[in-house]
Amino acid sequence: MRLLLSLLILSILVSCTSSNTSSLTSTKSNNVALLKVDYLTNTFEGGTILNFQNHNSFSLSTGFQEPGDFGSVQVYYDGLNEMIFNGTIVWAGLGERSYPQNMDLPASFSLSNQPAPQPSDYYMKVVNYDQTAYYPNMIDYTALWIAVKDLDVVAKYRANNPDEYVHLLLYTPSVGIGNPTEWDWYIMVKN
Repeated sequence: MRLLLSLLILSILVSCTSSNTSSLTSTKSNNVALLKVDYLTNTFEGGTILNFQNHNSFSLSTGFQEPGDFGSVQVYYDGLNEMIFNGTIVWAGLGERSYPQNMDLPASFSLSNQPAPQPSDYYMKVVNYDQTAYYPNMIDYTALWIAVKDLDVVAKYRANNPDEYVHLLLYTPSVGIGNPTEWDWYIMVKN
């Protein structure tokens, strides 16, 4: 009985540590910073570091269920088929992000003495998950970059990988009579 109880506790501990999200430090070499920025104010609201097995490219694929009443959007690390983002979309209501489940608060992020220079618009790549998805006609890339450029993780990742795309997802959990005060940009920067 004692052996069975020990095995049960051990299996619970192992299963609790198998997530690909982590705190702001990681020893893995393939990390993606997922950073949340308010759609209207361009204020940094927090983020997390996602850890993945090594892969030579950082392209994304998406899943989308159009919200008749309820829908969803997923973003995957293409080639690894690992989830980066998942959120529900509610017609005339409010969906929510379900992955990653938790994000670190802005105060958890260290600031850099050397802010990251803004990539050219060419390297700012919008995640267009569906033809019907809403994106503004003009995206203020500069305002989005100003929100995250002082973060140490952004400065380090861009210095390490300056020719990689910075992916931008506009998450609109409310559509139909959508409320832009509930919308957020998710900025993805790979190390």
